Amino acid sequence: MSYDSDIRLTRIGNGKLLFYPSCGTDSRWLSDNNCDVIVMADYSPRTEDSRQQFWQEFSRNMGGEVSLTFSTVRTRVFRIRGRLGFLFFQDNNEVLERIRNSGNKISFFIGVCDGCREGGNYECVNDLKFLDKVMSLIHPDGMTYVTDHSEYLFPIANFYDCPPPEPYQEFILGNKFFRRVYSEWDWFCSDWWASRRGWCTHRVTSGYGPITKYMVSVHQPTVYEWRGEHLRITIEHDSIANNLSELSGAIMSRRCKHLCERIDPTATRSIDIAIASQYYFKPSKLSGWSSGKSLHHLLQMCEQRKWEIVGTTAFGEGEHSEMIGILENWTGQLPKWIRIFHLDSQDFEGLKQQFGNQVETAG
Repeated sequence: MSYDSDIRLTRIGNGKLLFYPSCGTDSRWLSDNNCDVIVMADYSPRTEDSRQQFWQEFSRNMGGEVSLTFSTVRTRVFRIRGRLGFLFFQDNNEVLERIRNSGNKISFFIGVCDGCREGGNYECVNDLKFLDKVMSLIHPDGMTYVTDHSEYLFPIANFYDCPPPEPYQEFILGNKFFRRVYSEWDWFCSDWWASRRGWCTHRVTSGYGPITKYMVSVHQPTVYEWRGEHLRITIEHDSIANNLSELSGAIMSRRCKHLCERIDPTATRSIDIAIASQYYFKPSKLSGWSSGKSLHHLLQMCEQRKWEIVGTTAFGEGEHSEMIGILENWTGQLPKWIRIFHLDSQDFEGLKQQFGNQVETAG
């Protein structure tokens, strides 16, 4: 009987599975985890000779710790440090379907050096389309996600920025919550002036951006509410992109609009969006802006544009002492409801305490 790697994959049981699509032969990213099973995919070697060469280079990079258990035309089954491993010479989507059909869930996902920059990969594994498929197989205990480039988790940067922009500490994408637990950005920036190695050392590490690790879990939005005589305001730990279809208008940054267009293009086109200046979100004495001025700007825009329900992303930089007084004194007919969305769970802590009313949300 021929060897069936899918049957072997199905028999894993409840082990923690690591998935590394477009893996290449560089295996450094496999060491820092406690997975039980490794599933790798790479479709670049198409011939028997190129696949043999690929396997030999992978084995050398692992320092001789790999022992081959079985091989077929499109598969290598191996052991590495006591773990069972599968290398499939197939398209990433095909291998992801193998995992889905086996009944396993993904505990670790590696989105590093996937060939985007070199041109060897037609679909970035960190793009929303592929990432959604991966996240649909998230383990009930959550997932560790390692990446070095992401349109969603990494702010837009100039290629020559030194140091590179900091990856987001927390982010919400769909119904998944991403919390950063490690990033090369941290040591790279703190050591910048002392070592003078900075960008060169950083670039050698992966070739894209700072290696960053996120813990991913299913997100449950929290909502705090304040009600005045004519106005309701809620502070919501959720992404504005998840709620666009419920809004009359929205105030956001240009980058946020770009992300909304990628996440939900239909809803983004259906509402009136105003692009605010950086001072709206990050006021300073030098600019003459404050969180109070940002709130006045929002209220006036609602009246001008006839918005009943307006959404905005976080603003004020932690200083919101003026807001309650402004809201209590507001006599305009619009808006009826202001919805403030924030990604960092610690945002608006002082204001939440003043509101004191946490609204139940659907699970």
